[in-house]
Amino acid sequence: MNDEAQAAAVETIHMAFDGMRRIALAGLSDASGTEETIFGRFFDLSEGDDRNEEVIPVFRNIIPSENADGSSNGNGDVNAIFTEFIIDNKDFNEAAGREPNCRMPGVQAYTEPGQSRTHFCLIGLEIVDASALSCESDLDDFPSDKMDNTGRVALHEVVHYNQIGKAA
Repeated sequence: MNDEAQAAAVETIHMAFDGMRRIALAGLSDASGTEETIFGRFFDLSEGDDRNEEVIPVFRNIIPSENADGSSNGNGDVNAIFTEFIIDNKDFNEAAGREPNCRMPGVQAYTEPGQSRTHFCLIGLEIVDASALSCESDLDDFPSDKMDNTGRVALHEVVHYNQIGKAA
């Protein structure tokens, strides 16, 4: 990758994490709601509501209620733990002969949870920004990859981190 392409990739990843933050804020707000929400529309709540045990804690690991100094996180800033995460521009699994890697069809990014280390594949950096799409003509009436964006890819990957997802 030349310097210009590398700079563009870094900017895309930076924007992806801002998109992840915005998705997490919206998800936290929606999952915290008591009325019929987007969450309730797409997740079957008839067998129990796992928002308080499963969903909200993960979003809170991304967007904590309080900052590290104990002050209120009114800005919706991400957890300080994100400063310890590694975004590796090298396809480290491919280099080590492991899967998943960027040679595998459809792999947009992958994470090594124990090391909080992620690599974004080129295909994951080339996703069309969903904000440029029209709901009326470009998107489906159901969740689909037409709604995909780099923020969703970043959110998916950080949920694998031990400090954010199930292991937390």
